[in-house]
Amino acid sequence: MLLELERKDRENARLKDTLGALAKERDAAIESGCKAARAIARNDEDLARIRHMLEKAEEDQKRERAAAESLASRLEVTLRELGEMRSKVFQLEGEVVNLKAANEAASESRIHAEAALAESASREQRCINETRLARQTAEAHADLYKKELAAAAKVLAADAELKASRSADAAAAEQRRRARREARMLGEARDTRELLAARQEELSRMSESDLIELTAPYVEAAAVWAALEPRPLGSDPSGIGWQTAPPIALLSANWLRTQRDGGLPERQRLPPEAFITVEVLRSMVGTSPKGTAPKGGSSFLYRPLPIICILHGRMALAMGGATHPDPSGHHLRLIARTLNERWSEFTRGRAGTSLTGITDLGILYEWGSLFMAPLEASSGKPLRRRSALEALAFGAGLEALDTLFASRLTTVWILPDETPGGGLGGRAEDDELQPLFAEAWPCYLHQIATLIKPCTLQLEGPTWPQILTLSTSGATSQFGAEAVTASFLPRCAPPAEPLAFRRGHRLAAHVGAWSASSCPYALERIEAQFSSVTLAALGGIEELVFRRCGWADESAARLASVLPACGRLRRLVLSANAIGDRGAVALATALATPTLASLEVLALDHNAIGDAGGAALFRAATLGERCGEHIGQPHEVQAATPKDVNTMPTGAPSTAQEPSSRLPTPCRAHGLPRLQTLALSHNELSDASVLGLLGALIAGSALLGIVKVELEGNPITQATLKEMAKALKKAKKKRGGK
Repeated sequence: MLLELERKDRENARLKDTLGALAKERDAAIESGCKAARAIARNDEDLARIRHMLEKAEEDQKRERAAAESLASRLEVTLRELGEMRSKVFQLEGEVVNLKAANEAASESRIHAEAALAESASREQRCINETRLARQTAEAHADLYKKELAAAAKVLAADAELKASRSADAAAAEQRRRARREARMLGEARDTRELLAARQEELSRMSESDLIELTAPYVEAAAVWAALEPRPLGSDPSGIGWQTAPPIALLSANWLRTQRDGGLPERQRLPPEAFITVEVLRSMVGTSPKGTAPKGGSSFLYRPLPIICILHGRMALAMGGATHPDPSGHHLRLIARTLNERWSEFTRGRAGTSLTGITDLGILYEWGSLFMAPLEASSGKPLRRRSALEALAFGAGLEALDTLFASRLTTVWILPDETPGGGLGGRAEDDELQPLFAEAWPCYLHQIATLIKPCTLQLEGPTWPQILTLSTSGATSQFGAEAVTASFLPRCAPPAEPLAFRRGHRLAAHVGAWSASSCPYALERIEAQFSSVTLAALGGIEELVFRRCGWADESAARLASVLPACGRLRRLVLSANAIGDRGAVALATALATPTLASLEVLALDHNAIGDAGGAALFRAATLGERCGEHIGQPHEVQAATPKDVNTMPTGAPSTAQEPSSRLPTPCRAHGLPRLQTLALSHNELSDASVLGLLGALIAGSALLGIVKVELEGNPITQATLKEMAKALKKAKKKRGGK
């Protein structure tokens, strides 16, 4: 029991100790809480002070920002004012510089003026001295001067007599030349009329297929390839048949473009890579779009062959041998430069839109294409002779030149003639038909080259010009068109009459004197060849295009003289020339022949044709051969019917009031029954001549196939043009058109 009490006392004692410890801890905790409360209070006070300081700092910052913005605006204003001041300073500096320059110029002017004044004073003094001296000497020479005046009067009188004598001699010589020219033209006209009359009879008996076959050698590719093909010309010593190389070997344009120095060697000494074969050319034509001319020679859409024939005034075509025409290589460099500059014309279509398939060209240059027998230039002695087979090949090559130069599918590049009396330099001012070359062979080849080829680049034709005149100066063409090395506005003469190279005719008289020494047999051979080529090429040709050739009346008359040799001509284009009434009358006379009844398109727009020429053309188109002798005469008229009066244009002269304005009575003979297009725009026609054509259309007696008559750009009233359109529409309805 006591033990229990003692244990409880010990436990109570421990509890008291524990409570005491807890009381101490509580007192310590209370004291810590008080300290913490006091720390929190101090912190709150610090935080309040910090917030007050922050608020004060923000207010200070706002005041500083406002002050900075104010300073920035003031600075901007200051900079602007500074810039204005700088510009004013620069302006003032410029004015100062100008003033300095003006002062310097004024100083220099003052100096020059003072110098000039001093010089003037000195000159005045010299003049005074010279005048005094001249006055003294004039009196001394007065008698001598009178004697000189008398002598001068005698000299002037003698000079006047001499001038009068020379003028009389020149007039007499001109009269003699005119008489010889007229006599020669009369002789030519007589011979030509007889030949063409016989030719018209032959053409009238030919069928369409015969005419096509007649002209095929000059419009079909097959004839060109045949002229270049190898052919048997003889046999070797063993008697076995032998076939030589082609009579004409074409040079590769790619090879020529790389040549720079020296003249071209003759064919026998050229390397194999200098030539291009017919097979290669044919393969390129096969890959070309649209190919060559269609069957029959229709050239409305055709493509020339990749063959260029070079024509120059010193062609080496003598059988006995010839000197090198270009020993310095001038021709070679000119051809190479032109090929390089115009290469894209051959390899690409118009505007470079497509490839043509042409990668090379065949070039005919006689010294490298035919078998030559070169002579020494100084002595004329042969440097090399042709073998027998080479001589046969040379003769065959001369015969093939006709086809290659005259073909419509080849291209001809012309080099100016340097022979005295030939070329553009020897052309007489009053003779627009003077031949381009003095030598017989170049003159002949130029005539056949321009016979049926278009002389200028056509919109509907090939992509490159087929007649190109290369310029040694690289300046301009005859008609002023600028060019780099060539002009495709060459001097293109009208087709010469078939007997032009006959002795006594125009071309034979021109080239005979220059050709007699170098090629005495040339005229005899050329006379027959030219007549044959001209008649064959024109006989079946469908289209003749001589646009922008610079032709006047005489050229048109020359063309008219050979037009009756055409048997199936469908398009005749003479646009943009200078043809007047005389040329139109000559053309009208030719168009009245029966051989030209197949004509479908006649283009004479942009010329100088007036009422006289227009009336002649309208009569030829409506009357035909029966009225051909009256083409240049005033047309017979009769009173118009009431129906014709009602269809007259508004404002046109009334036939009842003015009988002189009556419509002509059309004949029943159809002059050009197949004519569909008649282009006479931009001429000098008036209502007076057009009313004749209008009357024929209204009567419906001629021009049954006419579709279009172009008269814009003439001094014709709008009323007449409207009536012409109505008459064409009625004619179309009569034919069953919509």
